[in-house]
Amino acid sequence: MKNLAAENEAVAPGRKKMKDRVTILGCANASGSDRVKLTLVGKSKKPRCFKNISKTALHLHYMHQGSALMNSNLFSEWFHDCFVPEVKKNLKKLKLKKAILLMVNAPAHLDVETRKVENITYIFMPPNTTAILQPMDQGVIESMERRYRKQLLSKLLFGGDGDEEEAARSIVQFWKALTLKDCVCMVNEAWESVPEHSLKRCWRPISKMEINQMTVVLSPSLN
Repeated sequence: MKNLAAENEAVAPGRKKMKDRVTILGCANASGSDRVKLTLVGKSKKPRCFKNISKTALHLHYMHQGSALMNSNLFSEWFHDCFVPEVKKNLKKLKLKKAILLMVNAPAHLDVETRKVENITYIFMPPNTTAILQPMDQGVIESMERRYRKQLLSKLLFGGDGDEEEAARSIVQFWKALTLKDCVCMVNEAWESVPEHSLKRCWRPISKMEINQMTVVLSPSLN
């Protein structure tokens, strides 16, 4: 997600430029009827704001890495521990047997030659086509980001509930009080509020491509 800051904050004496960052991974099916729980990659293994909060209460998958970026190990963990269980549950609900995972052919993504899961077909998009084909880049990320910013500005201006005293707080005080837990709540709500028709529409560009234009890997069942 992008950070918002006032222009005068960046040059205010004694202020350091905000360096906190997280990586968000979102995934949804082509009909828009099912979206995988978000995964958030932060820097800290156990953020203080998560103290005494169970993982299920976060309503997303939290992972950590020094630079808060996705890497191959984290992606493999996400695939096996997050994506596969949720997709299998959805397949059972819909009485379907197979699923396809469409991925950008990036170094951070898992090595399909060594990690195999039954009834999963991996499809890598052609190189240098992310901006024009990758479904999440066709307005979904933009929509989620816009909804996140709306919540963020609402909290900044009105304290989230229209409280005038809260609205009077300075931007600096607001940023100091903001925690990763607050961001998790907002990004979850933003993701869940992206309309189903937006998720469905984002698949149109990729649906027009011939399957032989992509790299397809069929994964045999586990022994």
